[in-house]
Amino acid sequence: MHRKLNNPVSLTYENIIKTDWVDSLPDTGFEIVSVLQHGQYLYAAANGYVMQLSALTGLIEKSNNLPGLSKNEVNLALSQDGSILIVGTHGSVVALDASDITRQLWINDLKGQDVGIVHLICGANTVYAGTGGYVNAIPLSEPQNFQTNPLKGAGDEEVRLALSPDESQLVVGTKGIVICIDTNNFEGNFAWKNSLSGQGESVVSVMIADGYAYAGTNGHVNQLSMQNGSMQSTNDLKGLDYYEIRLAAAADGNSIYAGINGTVVALSASGLNEQWRCGLPDAQKSIVNLITGNNGLLIAGSAGIVSMITDGEVKYTNTLPGLDTQEVRLALSQDQQQVFFGTNGYAVGASNLGARTINTNNWMEQLGNAIGPVKLRNLFIPGSHDSGSYNITANSGIGPDDGIPGWLQPFINGSDTLRQIAAGWAAAQGQNVYQQLNNGIRYLDLRAATRGSEIWLLHGFYSVNVDDVLQDVARFVSENRQEIIILDFNHFYSFDSDSYLKLANKLKATFSSNIIPRNFDNKGDYLNITVNDIWAKNGQILVLFDDESTVNSCPWLWSEYVDIYSPYYADTTVNGLIADLDTRGHTSHSSFYYLHGQLTPDTGMIIAGEFKSPSNLKELAASSNPSFMQWLTKNYNPAINIMATDWVSEPDLVSFAILVNKYYRSSQV
Repeated sequence: MHRKLNNPVSLTYENIIKTDWVDSLPDTGFEIVSVLQHGQYLYAAANGYVMQLSALTGLIEKSNNLPGLSKNEVNLALSQDGSILIVGTHGSVVALDASDITRQLWINDLKGQDVGIVHLICGANTVYAGTGGYVNAIPLSEPQNFQTNPLKGAGDEEVRLALSPDESQLVVGTKGIVICIDTNNFEGNFAWKNSLSGQGESVVSVMIADGYAYAGTNGHVNQLSMQNGSMQSTNDLKGLDYYEIRLAAAADGNSIYAGINGTVVALSASGLNEQWRCGLPDAQKSIVNLITGNNGLLIAGSAGIVSMITDGEVKYTNTLPGLDTQEVRLALSQDQQQVFFGTNGYAVGASNLGARTINTNNWMEQLGNAIGPVKLRNLFIPGSHDSGSYNITANSGIGPDDGIPGWLQPFINGSDTLRQIAAGWAAAQGQNVYQQLNNGIRYLDLRAATRGSEIWLLHGFYSVNVDDVLQDVARFVSENRQEIIILDFNHFYSFDSDSYLKLANKLKATFSSNIIPRNFDNKGDYLNITVNDIWAKNGQILVLFDDESTVNSCPWLWSEYVDIYSPYYADTTVNGLIADLDTRGHTSHSSFYYLHGQLTPDTGMIIAGEFKSPSNLKELAASSNPSFMQWLTKNYNPAINIMATDWVSEPDLVSFAILVNKYYRSSQV
């Protein structure tokens, strides 16, 4: 059984809001996104959909469109044992299996109540749901036996909730009123009620902290007695107008934070005296959501920007580029080392690593402390499949390999249309090697053939002279002195012994002292060299070579037969690919271990491509790469060393490599 991903490396709070991943949530439009994290999962909900994502990478693993319920705002809660995800939307409460949200456990339609926003809070055995002027107590084990309190005299507006630590009191905020319900007499008279005189009839946010109830509404923050609801203190937040307020409490209990009108205000927990106020970037008149953690952690989300606040000042911001300026909701991981944002139909994961913000051109250098002690064969290395095929067009010459289906080859020369079709199924990458390396790729899959007196890379068609590719690599490593590149020359066509030696010497001459020989450590234990070992000797280029005679005579080459295991499979469907990966991806090896994540087109696919997508490798990769990444996220384990796909211009594979090498590999030293 594969090991689950975790975060063994202790992080500080410094700039914890740097982006690790961004995920667009399908079919949710540009709506408010609620987020909730537990264990390895992040739950994100918007516009009538709930999704179960990998908290580490953001890849969507499960989705539930809540059949029968309209597409409205969705709020989330989790049972205290973490097994049940509670969903509130459109006047209904739905319980889902938290390990598989496609499995619905039960649903309660809150008959006769508003079909709008449903707020939730979960106790040990009961979930409380408020909507449209009603509040409900639903036993998790007997949901059909729920109780309802109609909040008489409180109108039929949005209802927000807070539960006392001992679960004996439920505080309700609605339409300018705060109500306390005795949970042991749920349908009886209110324990107390406070109409917040002079504060209007707007939405009321409520919170319980240190034995007091706090209510924020219409530009006011109030502290109420939990015994009788009497007003203990109030603050009208002068100068911030009468806007909606969201509340949070400092972990040390000394401060209450109010988010209002693009501003965060810190108030003393005793007396609600203002301690400081902090305007958020470009957030005037916007809703401000807040989350707090230990050691003074305070994060605010407003108008499409997330801000980390220290001592009343914005210390760091994340502008969430491209995600517009809508409300931002927040969740903090249990270990308080990751933060999650929901906004405008997107979910975002963040930490102080910031995998999506790390410069992909030198990610190895930036992860130096984590990956330095790791054996190179134990690192997770992102690669590109058929790396040198990026320059193939319909005008390219036909190569001597088998990259073009045999039935098609006799017809190509006489038909421009067929050449165009074939070229689309031969070009497996869209960026040159220098661009691939700058985007984080560290393994290149290279197939070579002689072409007259020259050596070219190919895939069905000749693509590019090998000299151009080697110069791209040389340029990159000269600019990024701690990046380690694996060049895998694993297929040769029309080569003789002189051609092999010519290429071997060309590699040695191009990379000179940066090439990593097999006897690198002079101990015969070359497969166990670490990243630090390589860096200590300025190594950057490791060459795998598919000709044993040349390898034996050229100690700067590594053996394709001995030093890397790369099982062959040629699946035409995603299901077939996943089945193959399932059987091959969990075995440890003493050598490098390469798995690919791309599909192989067959005759039927190529013919069908003239009438429907996919009509080329780019479209095929666009349809299969997400499934491959989903498999990788769910099944990743230390046996997986190198993985490559077609058309790797998207950042998912590299971002994943950065994340697991930082959080996981360093624990395997």
